[in-house]
Amino acid sequence: MRLLWTKSNKIGSKVIRWGMDEDCSHFAIAFMDDCCEHSLVVESRGSQGVHPTWMKTFLERNEVVHSIEVPLPDEEEHEMYRLVVERTGGKKYDHKAMMFWVYRAFLRKFFGVKLPKENKWGDRNQFYCVEILSVLRDE
Repeated sequence: MRLLWTKSNKIGSKVIRWGMDEDCSHFAIAFMDDCCEHSLVVESRGSQGVHPTWMKTFLERNEVVHSIEVPLPDEEEHEMYRLVVERTGGKKYDHKAMMFWVYRAFLRKFFGVKLPKENKWGDRNQFYCVEILSVLRDE
């Protein structure tokens, strides 16, 4: 399993990176990652919600900025994949939660207000990109 932080040349990516003063704007999890185009990547995108895609397709629209390999035996990796898909697969993108971070990034960037630890507008049944990792928190 590999955790991926990425960026792209799209306006949304640029705005997120600028607003948060970060070098990446998107997150995904790669499974069966043998560094080939046939690895499965689970991500959440605004128009599609949570869905799997092939690594080759993912890399056509994303540039990997940071990558952390989480070495797991095959059985455990398959279980992590099953949990992510079972708990997030097909769920909608959490637009309200993302708007909360846009609002808070604006306050941070222009008024120096610290980012909160909790997202007050999030929906537990919807996920923006980094929230898919939260379903593995208790595993």
